Amino acid sequence: MFKQVVSAVQHIHSKNILHRDLKTDNILLVEDEQHDADHPNVKLIDFGGSKWCKDGPFTGKKFIGTVQTIAPEVIFARGDEFDAGDESQIETTHEIVYKKRPFGIRKYRPGTGGIGAKVKLVGNKPRYPGDPIGQAFSAGVEVDWAVKTVNGTDVTKMTMDDIIDTMGDRLLDNSSRGAFDGSFKVTGDNKGKGKVMPKIEPVELPCTVVYAQMKERPYGPKCDVWSLGSILYNMFTGETPFEPDEEKVIAGVYKPPEGASAEFLDLLSRMLVVDPEKRASMDEVASHVWLQ
Repeated sequence: MFKQVVSAVQHIHSKNILHRDLKTDNILLVEDEQHDADHPNVKLIDFGGSKWCKDGPFTGKKFIGTVQTIAPEVIFARGDEFDAGDESQIETTHEIVYKKRPFGIRKYRPGTGGIGAKVKLVGNKPRYPGDPIGQAFSAGVEVDWAVKTVNGTDVTKMTMDDIIDTMGDRLLDNSSRGAFDGSFKVTGDNKGKGKVMPKIEPVELPCTVVYAQMKERPYGPKCDVWSLGSILYNMFTGETPFEPDEEKVIAGVYKPPEGASAEFLDLLSRMLVVDPEKRASMDEVASHVWLQ
């Protein structure tokens, strides 16, 4: 059965298609006149998350898949690990001037360790002339732009909350934010009564924010090799090699299945390799001794 799955993936790769969501749920075992329950015909399904690369580079850029079987490089492609202070990671920069608060960015997300701030959700177009909530939208601010400087000050080493407080860009009032994350000190009873004060003094308006558009981190067809390794492990043990936890997937440490042959373990060790450069290719998987 696994040999058929490998053949199917080789076929779609020959058509420049990345599946990106290979898992046991997406494998059908078909019985017909030539195939019984013990020797089923295998078919792949669910190409909703796949990408046809046509004549372009055989790569993907989108974070998509299922945590238990997703390759580490697909997780990295989401761009959670970023440093807007590292020029080698930046594609280009954009300078935006805000004249009112709030700027119209509804949500930000932090980088590793809570450092840095990326745009996660931009507000809608202005509801009326001069509507501050529509400023970012009108200025063309895009999701995943990272804040680099605020009024000329480098903020890339600050926490996300301190960056937002420096800009004074809280869409909601202080009490609705809760003041529970430590970035505000409460001089009242912490239940909405009393004065809530930010630790960081917001810069004066107009506020000039320089955003960094980070370089994309594309991945190739070996993302499907990783997923196949997870499927193979699952077929043998009845369990996935990794818990549904992105950090454990990125770490890539799994318990070798007991009772497996040396050839089986060797194939598995060549597929579940965190670094795609060191991971086996589809042709190497297909020609492995265990599948002969």
